[in-house]
Amino acid sequence: MQTMKSNQQGIVSIMMTFVLMIVISLIVLGLAQLSRREQRQSLDTQLSSQAFYAAESGLNDAVAVLRDLAVSGAAVPSKTSCTNSGVYNFNTDIDVANEVSYSCLTIDASPPVISQTLSSASNAFTLKSASGAGFSTLDFDWTAPVGNNSANIAACPGGIGTTVLRPVSGGTPWSCPYGVLRVDIVPGSSATSRNSLISDTRTAFLVPTAGGGAVTFSSMPAAADQYQARCTAANCSVRFSGLGESTYYVRVSQLYYEGGMLSISGTTGAGSPASFVGTQAVVDVTGKAQDVLRRIVAAVDIDGTNDNARASAAIISGGSVCKRFMVFDTSVSDFSGTVNPGVCP
Repeated sequence: MQTMKSNQQGIVSIMMTFVLMIVISLIVLGLAQLSRREQRQSLDTQLSSQAFYAAESGLNDAVAVLRDLAVSGAAVPSKTSCTNSGVYNFNTDIDVANEVSYSCLTIDASPPVISQTLSSASNAFTLKSASGAGFSTLDFDWTAPVGNNSANIAACPGGIGTTVLRPVSGGTPWSCPYGVLRVDIVPGSSATSRNSLISDTRTAFLVPTAGGGAVTFSSMPAAADQYQARCTAANCSVRFSGLGESTYYVRVSQLYYEGGMLSISGTTGAGSPASFVGTQAVVDVTGKAQDVLRRIVAAVDIDGTNDNARASAAIISGGSVCKRFMVFDTSVSDFSGTVNPGVCP
């Protein structure tokens, strides 16, 4: 009888081949996954930029309609839904072929807060109560400019006085991280004659000092007063109460710094939060590029009042100005009866 012998030579090679094939397959799958992920990230970056630009287009469309309404003198209504209605008839498609659009746009025409970037130039606001009720309080809150260490409030003045609004002797600069606000307020009931505006305008210098909590002043500022603002690492706050009118005209500028954000809010009646009309609208718009969304929320001036820097002084010159009257740290001079080549030609 013939016996069959099994020949197992080469079985190890076959097994090693299978193992290597599995390992190589896993490596190829991993590299393919990484490649797909990088492609998706690159695509998402591109789509995110397109969605952001689409949202900006929606914001610009909303601003154009708001300005047209302001120029025509028509009332500015709110838009509370994503669908077009009334005067708000937007073409939301940006690039139909690539599915780029702004999918939702809402407008709050009576926001509870007026916001503005602070600068040395004047920013003007009409603070008009949306309900028509008189304001009980107005709150001014502002932040330090970007780059300033707002926690360094120990460098702010310990109090206020006649010398706090200029550098101390020797030229030491203002070291408080917050700027001083100059706020000019005119009641809405003031007559528009020159003498009435002069007599009714109130000016307050809001001086940041260390301490917590808002300071409340129970009356409108006098002709030109300094008021102590309490500051924390978050912001500075001042509240004016005892007001009563439904409209105030306000102009704000900042001393010592450029930058930081100002927020104005208020209450009416028995402490009810106030809303403002006719000054700013909050536009909330979402841009869409295929499956990627970007959202922008911006407070815009309805009439474009603060789009351009405005003069903060009666005279602004690009060159030297001939001065007949000068104020020094310890004296004054009007140069009467003399000709001073260093002052006037």
